[in-house]
Amino acid sequence: MTMLVTGWVALDDIETPFGKAERSLGGSATATALAGALFTDVRILAVVGEDFPDAHRRKLEHPHIDTAGIKTIEGGKTSVWGPATATT
Repeated sequence: MTMLVTGWVALDDIETPFGKAERSLGGSATATALAGALFTDVRILAVVGEDFPDAHRRKLEHPHIDTAGIKTIEGGKTSVWGPATATT
């Protein structure tokens, strides 16, 4: 069985009492794919911008994760979530 994951592959800005991280690999599709790969083969279907770091793509390289469905939009920007962009 293969699981198809659609959703956000994004960049997260995180701030905690212990420190701050900017432009970390995040998004719902990322978390779901990494968790799902523990149990089955996963295919990600998502869109990122040209600013999405190659290092983050490499973090998603896993024997059970197919990232061919992550498409880069020419001239596009990757979604960023963080304290300044979050809404309530």
